[in-house]
Amino acid sequence: MHLHANRLSIAIGLILTFATGAVFCRVLGHDFVFDDKPYVLLNEHVRTGISLENLNWAFTSFYSANWHPLTWIFHMLDCMLFGLKPAGHHLVNLMFHIVNSLLLFGLLSKITSSQWKGAFVAALFALHPLHVESVAWVAEKKDVLSTFFFLLTILAYIGYVRNPIFTKYALVVVFFILGLMSKPMVVTLPFVLLLLDYWPLCRVSSSIPSCSSPTKRAASMRGLFFEKVPLLILAILSCVITYIAQQKGGAVGSFEQYSLGIRTANAVLSYVNYIGKMFWPRNLAVFYPHPGNLIATWQVVLAMLVLLAISLVAVFTRRTKPFLITGWLWYLSTLIPVIGFVQVGGQAMADRYTYIPLIGLFIMIAWGVPDVVGCLRIKGKQGERLKGRLPYYFTSNVLPLAAGISVGVIMFSTWVQVGYWQDSISLYRHAIAVTHNNWLMHNNLGVALAAEGRYTEAICHYFAAIRAKPEYADAHTNMGNALSKLGRFNEAISEYQKAISLNPTNALVHYNLGAILAGLGRFDEATVEFAKAVSINPNLRAAKQALEMLRKRQVNPDGR
Repeated sequence: MHLHANRLSIAIGLILTFATGAVFCRVLGHDFVFDDKPYVLLNEHVRTGISLENLNWAFTSFYSANWHPLTWIFHMLDCMLFGLKPAGHHLVNLMFHIVNSLLLFGLLSKITSSQWKGAFVAALFALHPLHVESVAWVAEKKDVLSTFFFLLTILAYIGYVRNPIFTKYALVVVFFILGLMSKPMVVTLPFVLLLLDYWPLCRVSSSIPSCSSPTKRAASMRGLFFEKVPLLILAILSCVITYIAQQKGGAVGSFEQYSLGIRTANAVLSYVNYIGKMFWPRNLAVFYPHPGNLIATWQVVLAMLVLLAISLVAVFTRRTKPFLITGWLWYLSTLIPVIGFVQVGGQAMADRYTYIPLIGLFIMIAWGVPDVVGCLRIKGKQGERLKGRLPYYFTSNVLPLAAGISVGVIMFSTWVQVGYWQDSISLYRHAIAVTHNNWLMHNNLGVALAAEGRYTEAICHYFAAIRAKPEYADAHTNMGNALSKLGRFNEAISEYQKAISLNPTNALVHYNLGAILAGLGRFDEATVEFAKAVSINPNLRAAKQALEMLRKRQVNPDGR
């Protein structure tokens, strides 16, 4: 029996590996996209590989408003192994995703003794289109890497539960630290461990009437909580470091932009929208613009009712169907760091944020649907119950067929979604097509088109970005750059001036404006702009040289 189970696990693992590789294999031919360039290509510390100087930078830098030194080290290692060719970087992301899927399957099989349900959860995790972003985006290596250590921490915790000795617990702490150093979103892991204590580990005294967990060891909730205190301290420390990093990086600027009411409304709506996209993964985009105060009250009320209804079902069935409350609270809790109560950036939500949280919903489906089917009873013609016949028919025929069809559908959807990540232009065009007033994607598409010399097309998208968000300084700046390339200097000057009025601390815009003014013979105005650029950024060599030349010209206008 044990040998048969091992063979089945190996077979399922091979199928998972092959299916995931087949669906995602196209990423190996994809380019770097979105912010892969500042993360990898233009980051001297990353592109030059592992060195003492670069390691020091990884641990002390808050680059891009993040502190994740282990992720930086893996990016450096990728550059050492594969150079700046994107295929190798994509391959590493894909390999981590496959390993994560196998770890999830092994983890659930180990603690629930249900291989097929664990396999279904792992298949949904491996193949769902909402997870394309985490795999196909090189800069999101932090997602797959942190989840790798997230799952290793849980596996180590199971080992500790079975044999509670110091070395086992130390391994839990080490893996958790490595996860936090990869991406701080895993701060909710101590709470996830408490959920697993309830089900399927069944460590809470008298929590579930019938529990056949092989790791059952009854304990009080107070004892289980104190057991997690070292992990909670680490999580709090990570939160403090993350807040400092994002504050220094300017990523929390949106916190004051939106009121608490708006942020709460968006968070509630996002919880339900993620569920909707899980069941119907259409119109997925790399960036969803924050709606601000445009969220309708009825939408928020309806979303709250949906969340409340699911929560009540989970609570009232917690003893007979404990997998529901564990899965539901897993989903709710692991999204808290990124749901938007503390707004970071201009997005309403992001597909990558679902990488860990969806596991909770997948657990609810994998264990909940067979449980519901098992409760079905129908009456025969003579009024006798056909006890067990309908459930047996469904569980042995219909459910496996439905599961297979579901996996097939999401595989096709994921295959299509992977195609949109081929290059930046394809990615941005798709995001614009499936969202409304997407100011960031219009601006980014304009930048990508301008890089190919397609300035007229780029200007159209800058106009769209400004129309959607008039106070967007970067779009005015990029518009000025494109107009300047086309020789439309007076229009470029106007756009630069608008950009400066919105963000007067951008030294490069002052320099660009000064360069155009100098070219038009307006030397006094140009001198003022070059001086402002140098005062903002004394290391801007081009501005310093231009300012020096103009000042010499003022002293010696005849050039003698």
